[in-house]
Amino acid sequence: RAVGDLAQACQAREGGGWWASDSADVVDVLRKLAADDQDAVRIACVAALEKVAASLDAAGRSNVVLPLLLAFGEDPAWRARHALAYAFAPLARGLDAPAALRAAYAKLMTDPEAEVRAAAALHVAEAVDATRAP
Repeated sequence: RAVGDLAQACQAREGGGWWASDSADVVDVLRKLAADDQDAVRIACVAALEKVAASLDAAGRSNVVLPLLLAFGEDPAWRARHALAYAFAPLARGLDAPAALRAAYAKLMTDPEAEVRAAAALHVAEAVDATRAP
């Protein structure tokens, strides 16, 4: 629930002055939740990250979104990697790290879990488009 509330708050505050004063705190909480020992919390963080990413500038996306996206790609829980496969393109869009992003998506495409591979295959066109060099 806390992750969902965080995502809703980020979406509601887009474009406002709220990020200027509180974004570091929100990002800090998101990073801690992304490392939580419960799979369900990390899975929810993927959705929250999508909302947070929409509220960050390019530097913030590189400093916050990219490391978390790469970490979710290595998550021990297949459901977290599955969630990432669905959210990958929106998260990757606008990040200036095409080689790292392509490598991360290639891992999803060759994941040991069939559901992760299927989700990645379903969204491959969007992922290719999102990982093109700017």
